[in-house]
Parts: sequence; C-alpha cells; structure tokens
Amino acid sequence: MTPPAAEFFKQATGGVFPVFKVSHETMLLQAACALIVALAAAIVPAVQASRVRIVEGLRAIG
Repeated sequence: MTPPAAEFFKQATGGVFPVFKVSHETMLLQAACALIVALAAAIVPAVQASRVRIVEGLRAIG
C-alpha cells in the first residue's frame, strides 16, 4: 500500500527517491502505537495534576 502523497512525490521527482511499499498491518500497528503513546502522554500528567490539592498547587506557583 502506498499513500497517494508518496505516489505524487515519486512522479514529481521522477523516481529519484525510492518509495517504499508498506503493508496494511504495519500501518495499523504504527497507528495503534502512536495512539497508545498519545493517550499515555495526555492521561498520565492529567492524573498527576488531578491528585494535587488546589491550595498546594497555588502555593507552589506563588
């Protein structure tokens, strides 16, 4: 499977640069891993921030 952007790039450059074929399974695995990392990067700090008492947080700022 080659995304349309890769095909356009290949045609625009005259095939100077290689265009790699990527299987559906690889693309799905990459998307799943990216989703897991993004969720962890969003959820972990949010959970940590939710455990801080408001008064303690304000004291740390000022």
